[in-house]
Amino acid sequence: MKKYSLLLSASAITAISADGVQKIKLKKIPEAEKIVNLLSPNPNPTLGGVSAPISLSRRLGEPKKSENIVLRDLKNAQYYGPVMLGTPPQEFLVVFDTGSADFWVPSASCEKRSMNCKAKHAYDPTKSSTYSAVPSGQQTSFQIMYGSGPVSGKFGQDSVTLGDDYTVEGQTFAAADSTDGLGLTYGKAKFDGILGLAFPTISRDPGVNTVIPNLKEKGHLDKAMFAFYLGDESDGELTIGGYDDTKFDGSITWVDLISPTYWLAPVDQIK
Repeated sequence: MKKYSLLLSASAITAISADGVQKIKLKKIPEAEKIVNLLSPNPNPTLGGVSAPISLSRRLGEPKKSENIVLRDLKNAQYYGPVMLGTPPQEFLVVFDTGSADFWVPSASCEKRSMNCKAKHAYDPTKSSTYSAVPSGQQTSFQIMYGSGPVSGKFGQDSVTLGDDYTVEGQTFAAADSTDGLGLTYGKAKFDGILGLAFPTISRDPGVNTVIPNLKEKGHLDKAMFAFYLGDESDGELTIGGYDDTKFDGSITWVDLISPTYWLAPVDQIK
C-alpha cells in the first residue's frame, strides 16, 4: 500500500504524494477572510494555496531533481501565481490550493454568463494546437461547490507548464463557463482560477491525476513532491520536486497522513 506523508519543520511545511526542485514565488490575496471562505469547498475547508511564476521555455530530457519558485505574500491571506496552459501558452494567475484537487480557469464564454468573470484571463481552446476533448468514457461536465457557491464548466485536456519549464502534456482541467457562485469577491480577486494539489479522490472526476503526480509519471520530476515556505509579509516559495533545506534548521519529522484525500495529519496535543 502506498503511504503518504507530511514533513514538518519549524519554518517549512512539505506535502508529499510520492517519490527535481523548483521554487515558485507566491503572492497573497487581500481580504483574507472573504477569500478563505470563497475558496473553501463545501463542506471541507481549504487548507492552503500556492502558486508559481512560469517561463515559456519547455525543457525535455532527463527529470530534474527539484526547482524553487518564489511566492509573493499579500497580507498573509492567499497565494497565487502564473501557470501556462496550451500551445502557444495562455497565461493565468491561479491559487495553488492544497484543499482541492481540480484545476480550472475561466473559459472564453465565462464573461458572457458571469459578471465577475469580465476582468479575468479566459482560456480559448481554438487558440491552442494541443487542446483536446477528454477521452471517451471520462467525465465531461465540471461542477464544484465552494463555501460561497458553485463553479461549473467542461473538462478538457491540454499542456500545462509550471515553473521555468515543467510541462505536462494532456493534463485534464476544467474551462469554467459560470463563476456566479463565487460572487463579487472573485471579481475583485487577482487570481483567475485554482490549481488543486490535494488527492484525486476528492476531484470532481476521481479518475483524473493532478498536475504534480502527472509530472512525475511522465518523467519530468524525480519525486511528486511539493513544499511551502511562507514568508511573513515577505516573499515565500513553493518548491516542486523536493524541498529547500536552506529554509529550516534541524531535522525533519515525517508524519503519516490520515488518508489520501486532504493533507491531514493526526494531532495528539499542541504545546
